[in-house]
Amino acid sequence: YAVDSTNSSCSDAGPGTALQPFCTLVEAAKKAQTGDTVLVNAGTYTGTAVSPNSGVTFTANPGVTISGGTKAFSVSAKSNVTISGFTITGTSSYGIYVSGGSNVTISDNTESFAGTPVSGAAAGIYVSNLAGGLIDGNVTHDNSAHGIYLSGSTTGVTVQGNTSYHNAYQYERNANGIDDIAPGNSIIGNVTYANEDTGINIYTGGNNTL
Repeated sequence: YAVDSTNSSCSDAGPGTALQPFCTLVEAAKKAQTGDTVLVNAGTYTGTAVSPNSGVTFTANPGVTISGGTKAFSVSAKSNVTISGFTITGTSSYGIYVSGGSNVTISDNTESFAGTPVSGAAAGIYVSNLAGGLIDGNVTHDNSAHGIYLSGSTTGVTVQGNTSYHNAYQYERNANGIDDIAPGNSIIGNVTYANEDTGINIYTGGNNTL
């Protein structure tokens, strides 16, 4: 499936082909099923908490920005989902939110300015209760909480090759570049700097972390 808001022929009621793409990501997510790929073409889109079905890949061509709105992606109890190549900024809540499910890949995204200090602090990439997955090659910066946050029963997730900087709650020293309070995850080859608190924080609950 294709998404292209700048194409004059785009239609959310159409087939989602290259000739007549969807206008919005959320409509593509409703149509795409296991084994499908959604390719998003350059343009600026509003964060609408897109929720891909299991087994779906969402990938962005250069020049795709998701700006404002609530969350860019909200993935709950889904498996084998991939989100790759998006620039996400200024969401009122988490940039990318994953809860439950298994084997989710979040790769090569740039995510910034999630949430609002004091009134609605939010991590850039938030992962909770996920069984296996990969967070690879992302850049997270200037969020109002941690850059990347692993929580709950999340286990078997590899966090590698990411850059996370300048994340800050602002009203208390708490935001980390990468914060892991979940067991059995691997944090490898990342760069963290200029965060309000720790670069990489492995805290209560983060047992057996590499």
